[in-house]
Amino acid sequence: MSNIEELQKRVMHLETEVELLKELVKLQNKCPERIVPTYPPTPLGPYFSKEPTLEPPYKVTCGGEK
Repeated sequence: MSNIEELQKRVMHLETEVELLKELVKLQNKCPERIVPTYPPTPLGPYFSKEPTLEPPYKVTCGGEK
């Protein structure tokens, strides 16, 4: 393959890339600005009111201790 043919292929590829980039810019311009979520300045309180314990949250009722 001659240098001219190789350069022509590269130019065609780059032209395609440029067209795709133009389309991408158009689509990005159509999109509304992204809303950046705001977070509370201090962390929210824990969900549970007391510290976790090793006790299960249920009672054994099938012949076990109450």
